[in-house]
Amino acid sequence: MQTYFEKIPLTGNSALYIKELKKKNFDAPRHFHPEYEIMLVMASAGKRFVGDNLSDYQPRDLVLLGPDLPHYWFREENQSKEQVHALVIQFAPDFPGTEFLSKLEMREISKMLVKARKGLHFDVDAYEKIIGNALKLLDYQGFERIIRFFSILDTLSRFEATTLVSEGYQTDLDNKDSEKINKVYKYILENYTGEINFSEAAQMVHMNKTSFCHYFKKRTRKKFSDFVNEVRIGRAARLLLETSKNVTEIGYECGYKNMANFNRRFKEIKGMTPSGYRRLFNQEHIAPNASFLA
Repeated sequence: MQTYFEKIPLTGNSALYIKELKKKNFDAPRHFHPEYEIMLVMASAGKRFVGDNLSDYQPRDLVLLGPDLPHYWFREENQSKEQVHALVIQFAPDFPGTEFLSKLEMREISKMLVKARKGLHFDVDAYEKIIGNALKLLDYQGFERIIRFFSILDTLSRFEATTLVSEGYQTDLDNKDSEKINKVYKYILENYTGEINFSEAAQMVHMNKTSFCHYFKKRTRKKFSDFVNEVRIGRAARLLLETSKNVTEIGYECGYKNMANFNRRFKEIKGMTPSGYRRLFNQEHIAPNASFLA
């Protein structure tokens, strides 16, 4: 499926673009933009694609998406016919400035924005906490709008959120806080197409296998083998969406020499087969539009 670039109409030196959507359906194709995006869905239900993540969305759905992360929302024929009512808040990736974000008072917001590069989904409690202030942004301008927006970011930073995108779809090694784990990530990302040796990874960080096993799981909250599979399946998902290569070719390219194993692992992680994943995307493909949002 083709992914389209969206130009966000941030006028002049404006820091925020805010739009209330009231329409029959989300009509934007799969797209990306360099801005961050907060999407609050007040009415409508369907499917939400963010990167390689496919999830259901319901009223009171809330996500925060980082720059250049492909996304789109759609409804299948048997899903809710309720009109879409949503609020979209988009802001520049350099807002409010690297130096400002480095201040102690901004630490939690800064950490949240880093995590948002993989997409964050917040629960209903977070939605209920910010929806009132978010809607009020439509009525405010200037400094008052910025102050209220900072309040929204601060509130969100206090909630736990679920990461949407898998490790293999998008990676940012510079944001890892450990030189040791960086070496392991780099090893996996450079070798996922072939053999990845657990013992070799342990030796790279000067640990025995038992110590490395505990270390890796503590730092990532995943077993080494599960992490490797997430990287491989994340890459496979991207190839399924962005290339016309067949499933077998993609499986081999992502390090799976046994197609039954590839299909089994893909279904474990994505909830459907590789063919089903590609088919679902293709059947919901929407032709490009000269102007679209969300």
